[in-house]
Amino acid sequence: MNRVRSQEQLFGLVLFGNYLLLMSLLLWNIWQHSHNVLHIVTVWMLVSPAYFSIVLYLKMRFFSPYRAMQTMMDAIRFSDTGIRTVAEYKEGVAAQLHSELTQTMKLFEVWHTEQNQHALLVNELLQALNNPIFIIDEDFKLTMGNSALSGFLKCDWRLKKYEHLTALGFIKNKEHWCFRDEAIAASHQLRCSEINLNGVKHQLLLISNIQSELKESQNEAWRQLVKVLSHEIKNSLTPIKSIAQTLAQFSSDQEQQKMLAVIVERSQHLQQFVSNYASLEKSIMLKTAKVEIAPLFLRVRQLHPEQNIELVINVEQWQFDPILIEQVLINLLKNALESCSAGGIVANIKISAQKEGGSLLMKVEDNGIGITQVDNLFVPFYTTKADGQGIGLVWCKKVVEQHQGTLTLTAQQECSAVAQIILPDTH
Repeated sequence: MNRVRSQEQLFGLVLFGNYLLLMSLLLWNIWQHSHNVLHIVTVWMLVSPAYFSIVLYLKMRFFSPYRAMQTMMDAIRFSDTGIRTVAEYKEGVAAQLHSELTQTMKLFEVWHTEQNQHALLVNELLQALNNPIFIIDEDFKLTMGNSALSGFLKCDWRLKKYEHLTALGFIKNKEHWCFRDEAIAASHQLRCSEINLNGVKHQLLLISNIQSELKESQNEAWRQLVKVLSHEIKNSLTPIKSIAQTLAQFSSDQEQQKMLAVIVERSQHLQQFVSNYASLEKSIMLKTAKVEIAPLFLRVRQLHPEQNIELVINVEQWQFDPILIEQVLINLLKNALESCSAGGIVANIKISAQKEGGSLLMKVEDNGIGITQVDNLFVPFYTTKADGQGIGLVWCKKVVEQHQGTLTLTAQQECSAVAQIILPDTH
């Protein structure tokens, strides 16, 4: 555009010079013949507007196509697909050049639309992933992230947009980026790959929690084992039970009938055991919503109105499945009350909720007999209760982990325990 303007200025200077030259010759010629000043002024006033009108028209006709084409080139340069121009000429070199640029603009618009769709698809894929993801440009500045990244940074990642990786807790070791914090580096893995966005190369950094991936691998192996064992055991138990029932019908010996009845009973118990065990590996469907914490805690406490249960609430609301988390709290409260009852202790239970490090921290604290066999707390079907089934805590842990959270039980003192739930902000 600057080049067009410089040509316009040169064109204007040339025409103005011609104007001065022609007017000087014309007025000098009139002066030589008439020596009439009024005559000279009249001619000057009539000729000058006509001359400049013609010059302005020629200038517009000559430079308008180039100005339009320059506008189109600027639109391509600045990725503006909304600019359109009208051809000044229907034929000739200028018309052909305008036509070529118009076709180029259309191709550019198609390419630009495809790139925007590609970027939108990439963003949707990023948001669907549970791992924190950085996308950085050639200057190593953050340009795109996902909701999991907000949890990792403990703030909305968009507040950190265009910040350098070194300001986000990373250092470059030779050719690779790594965590500055040694504790994070010990528990997380950083993977890097290239990605093309809008024709520009970017780097994609994916953060993996090593412990989570190891736990998921263990869970997957456990699910496969349960599936195989359930299938084989059920296939074996069904004919054993059927044969025992048939033999019991045709046997007249009381001792044999008793033994066959034991076989049938144990087969039924074993089938129920396998069914319960297999049900634990099924995925739990979450229906999350913004939940008011105070009413939730009040509903849980109202189940035991005769007990001394203190509520400490420092968070108004949080995003989780209200039905499932309420049941988790009910189970943990029930365990706490049973722990106190087993020791003949007057229960003093405290249920609290507070925000800590961008996550919701909920605790159920008791003054019961404490925790025994800590290593077996979350082992399916392990229980210290005479009438227990050993699946309550396992189910609670599964629900919390489905929320990308953690559930832990620890001894607080010699005769007390605390159950702690941590739920990240996934909204």
